[in-house]
Amino acid sequence: MSDASLPSNNQKELETAFAYLTAVNYHVLASTVMLLYDHILTFEQERMYIWNQKKSLPSLVFLFFRYFCPVVSIINLVAEHDPGWSDTMCRNWIWLPVSTGTIINAATGVILIMRVHAIYCRARWILYVTVPVYLAELGVMMWSIPSGIPATNLPPGFVGCFPIPKPGTGLRLTSLYIAALEFDTVVFSLTFMRAFYRRFTKEKSVTLLRIIVRDGTLYYTVIFVVNLINVFLLALAPPDISAINAPFASMITTVLVSRLVLNLREAAAKKHIFYNSVTLATMTFETVDPTQSYNPPSTLVFNKPVQPANAIVSFIGLDEFDFPLDDFNHEVDTRRIPDMMR
Repeated sequence: MSDASLPSNNQKELETAFAYLTAVNYHVLASTVMLLYDHILTFEQERMYIWNQKKSLPSLVFLFFRYFCPVVSIINLVAEHDPGWSDTMCRNWIWLPVSTGTIINAATGVILIMRVHAIYCRARWILYVTVPVYLAELGVMMWSIPSGIPATNLPPGFVGCFPIPKPGTGLRLTSLYIAALEFDTVVFSLTFMRAFYRRFTKEKSVTLLRIIVRDGTLYYTVIFVVNLINVFLLALAPPDISAINAPFASMITTVLVSRLVLNLREAAAKKHIFYNSVTLATMTFETVDPTQSYNPPSTLVFNKPVQPANAIVSFIGLDEFDFPLDDFNHEVDTRRIPDMMR
């Protein structure tokens, strides 16, 4: 049947559907190229500060979301452009692209919580605030996943496997991104308040804290805009194109959190801070009058904690975040200094 023999309404619908499908395919392609390009740019940092370091929970979580998203994205590209990708294959596959956002947020959320917990010197109330919000976010996201279904029964000549909202579920899929917005807002607010407190109570700000605030602000701004766009698209756009930005949200989250972790580790390395080892901070000496008797103190005060971590704490990796950020002075027995400096 030629285009001229098609009713004008049907022809217009086909043209619109083709435009939507093309937009989805190119958007996924561009997002994947961005992800892989950033991966190449930061691979040297990853090699130096992840692969060449002792493995811990944060590094394993990092490697998971760092490589999970590219693998899913590459397979998704095949699904978007392979004519042999049947409707049955699409139905069996689509749950993974839909749930990728939840999986990535679950992994990156652990990193963000540990980071905020560290800059508050492991204050327990931080966990009481962030962990319930984090678990609620994951619960809402898992509840939202079944509302994403594949767009099947495409017209002849149309190739693609992409998700659309399930009819009758309302804004259920939208709640996935609203939950992400709420968690990110809590994390950013706590980070900003900590930086604000240090700005007005300390003469100098900790360099690593400034990096955390800088990267955290960039992360929050970009993710907030991306998730807000997803909310509006899912609420207002036609179903065939409403989920177009979902893959990009997962990929940009992976990019930004990866850079946040790598930048923090690089800055720590440049300050010669070696995790799970003793690090001596600046010592302050005072002039003593030789004509007067003077009893030297049995302790010297350092600005960094020097307590060695046990195996479990070392694997959990808490010291990877808070070792260079601790506010409190730590007293060290002067008799142990020769042993500590070996």
